[in-house]
Amino acid sequence: MCLEIRPALTGNDLDRIGALRHRVFAEEGRFYPTRPDGRVLDVFDCVPTSLNLGAYHENRLIASVRVTRDDPVYGLPSDPHYGFRSRPDIAPTGLVASSHLCCDREARGRIGVLHALMRVAYLWVMDHQGQTVIAVFNPAVQRLMTRLGFHALEQRPCPSLAMDTEIVPMMAPVTGFSDHIVSLYWTRDRRQTESF
Repeated sequence: MCLEIRPALTGNDLDRIGALRHRVFAEEGRFYPTRPDGRVLDVFDCVPTSLNLGAYHENRLIASVRVTRDDPVYGLPSDPHYGFRSRPDIAPTGLVASSHLCCDREARGRIGVLHALMRVAYLWVMDHQGQTVIAVFNPAVQRLMTRLGFHALEQRPCPSLAMDTEIVPMMAPVTGFSDHIVSLYWTRDRRQTESF
């Protein structure tokens, strides 16, 4: 499958991502109530510390993820869900949150799709001097995220502090990313930033 990974640079790009999130998180997963506009978007989609990435196959959006640099003004989207900042094993500087990782039903089970998407997300983290990526994941994707370099901070799923659902809080130090992701970071053409 040939994929194009590109950032959401326009309102239309973000609208498509919001619609995919709504299908996955509201209609299928029931993590959010369904919304009349059929979109799941929040304040972190509009702050300058965030980047939304989409994975496209034949110009059809099939997966997306958001990465957000920590900032004293905006904070992180993971803050309400779990006490990452109170953990002594997580440095208080260089934090980046991964959030709203989702994949269209037809593309699920294809590790290559999420792997490609997360590779580009990791590149962005490295470009912005991120040291640790934190995230709260659906327990169903814990094994996949472990394969991508994350490790769980709790022995079993725990309740989100912000929603009525169980989560797996996870972290990935930049130094723990797979070697091929690091090598991609160093060998890519830094001038090509619009799509991958």
